[in-house]
Amino acid sequence: MKFRPLTSVGVALGLALALALTACSDDAPGGDDSASAPVEASASPAATPTAEDQPSVEPSADDAGDEASVEPTEESTPPIPESTDLSAITVTGEPGTKPVVTVPAPWAINRSQNRVLNPGDGALVLPGDIVRIDYLGVNGRTGEVFDNSYDTGAPAVFPLSGVVAGFAKGLTGQRVGSRVLMAMPSADGYGDTGSGDAIQGGDSLIFVAEIKAVSRQSVSGTVAAIPDGLPLVTGDLKPQVTLPADARRQDTLQVVTLIEGDGPEAGSYAQLQVNYVEYAWTADNLTQVRQTYGTGAGPVYATLTTPTVNAWLEGLAQVKEGSRVLIVAPPDQAYPSGNSALGVPRGAYSVWVVDVLFVA
Repeated sequence: MKFRPLTSVGVALGLALALALTACSDDAPGGDDSASAPVEASASPAATPTAEDQPSVEPSADDAGDEASVEPTEESTPPIPESTDLSAITVTGEPGTKPVVTVPAPWAINRSQNRVLNPGDGALVLPGDIVRIDYLGVNGRTGEVFDNSYDTGAPAVFPLSGVVAGFAKGLTGQRVGSRVLMAMPSADGYGDTGSGDAIQGGDSLIFVAEIKAVSRQSVSGTVAAIPDGLPLVTGDLKPQVTLPADARRQDTLQVVTLIEGDGPEAGSYAQLQVNYVEYAWTADNLTQVRQTYGTGAGPVYATLTTPTVNAWLEGLAQVKEGSRVLIVAPPDQAYPSGNSALGVPRGAYSVWVVDVLFVA
């Protein structure tokens, strides 16, 4: 399943998700000799503003008839009074079903606000998390629905770092399982430009969102033993790898699910959020080359397509969200010519411990 961005009549809700989640960062393994460059999510809308109808200027001739005088006539739209709360908005329909939102249009709000309609008791949504939600969006000016996920039959998935500010504000601090009503002025939505035909500059937006899942902070599940001859893994939040006395390098890819999570399973083209530590294993030494735990580099995004190294394409396919995986790869499954940028010499094996925090 691909990460599916929120759309408003064909225009992403401020997301540049494809760039953020299908490109490997400089901390995600790449198949060539140099680390691939990171690509950050952009929150700039790709919409083309819809021009408002321009006032017409009609010439009018006076009754004297000698010369026609041209007098401009202008029509101005009075501003919509700004509400200070959400009391005028009603939401009906059971959780899990497409809601009906009623608003006395034209309606606007003075600042971003939210109200929990049905509280959940799951994990807390933190800034920058990836969320899986069902949602419905209504334009306050028109009272009309401009987008929703319910009609597609599948929740939307996106990082909070890639949506308009009001949407991120409304979901941050909520819990998985909650149904939340959110409203935002244009300053936290699409500003003075709008988004396509359905959202004009200055429009206040209303959303109802049901939070289905959020990216994990750590892994948990059933723990498995490490077969003899493979590197040992210790540590909880930040794993470390050491070589036992009987360690031996094998000619084939070795994959061990150290902790099996209970989340969705990664498919052939899955997009993942992960933390990991990577080592180079030479004939007599194990050297750490990079890691993302507790650093500004992680968690990172990876997709199970090239240029991700073959060891990840095979080793992480069918792995469940919430799992920790040990991958030991011969050079032809990782860096056939070594990786000078990382300090991986030619002929070295590669060892990874990967925590899968989100699958889409």
